[in-house]
Amino acid sequence: MAKKKVESSGGRKQKRDAYSCAASWSLLLSLIGVFVSFYTFLIQYSVSGKSVCANCLDVMKSSYAVFVGIPISIICLVGLLLLFLITLGILSGYYRKENRRIMDEKQAVWVCIILSVMGFGLAVYYTHIQGWVIGVWCIMCVVLSIIVTALLALYLVMKFREK
Repeated sequence: MAKKKVESSGGRKQKRDAYSCAASWSLLLSLIGVFVSFYTFLIQYSVSGKSVCANCLDVMKSSYAVFVGIPISIICLVGLLLLFLITLGILSGYYRKENRRIMDEKQAVWVCIILSVMGFGLAVYYTHIQGWVIGVWCIMCVVLSIIVTALLALYLVMKFREK
């Protein structure tokens, strides 16, 4: 019987380690995403017209760079900043039941999944627009699409590996 306790507590520890690892990677990727989306915002509104790649300006100055009247760079920046702050709260223990403020940890993970699904939907849409409508690829937009896809996968790992 003692063996079963050790195995089951080891299983919980392994689940928690996968959860913490996914949360840590999510924090890092969302922070990188904040910087990349801030850079795309600067490209979109720069007067110098300089960018890492020539195609970025073509994409950022197109009519597709605005979604429902809001620049896509702002949407990405706000979404990734929210993901970063919520993930930081998860890792710091802000959402634990004894510290519960607005939501608990499980609800925080669900909010991250919902935000990531919305971001993934936008990433798929804008990847299609770049490749088949505009006909040019913005490397920063592609990087943001990869980050959002990875974040969705990591938050799903967190959901299925939670305590």
